Amino acid sequence: MNYELKLTENEFDMVGWMTARGYFPEETWVEMYSDAAEETWVTNPKAEVTFFIPESATWALTLHREEDSYSLFACVAVPLLDKLVALENSIV
Repeated sequence: MNYELKLTENEFDMVGWMTARGYFPEETWVEMYSDAAEETWVTNPKAEVTFFIPESATWALTLHREEDSYSLFACVAVPLLDKLVALENSIV
């Protein structure tokens, strides 16, 4: 099962920044990374691109937050934070 996460280019860049600093699980980032998304943003920089994240990578986000519950809140603006929390809450 895959879970959906819609991000703008700026939000996607922020998730990359967070991953590089250990605030976001690398497993989830690797599953999200997509050249197709970059092509979409070249033609429409304000577009939201949908990422399909496997269940295991979605659980990795939850486990990462359980280990350090404040790391995600430390550097994320509310709109992106809301999307990430909604992703976590969508796990069945």
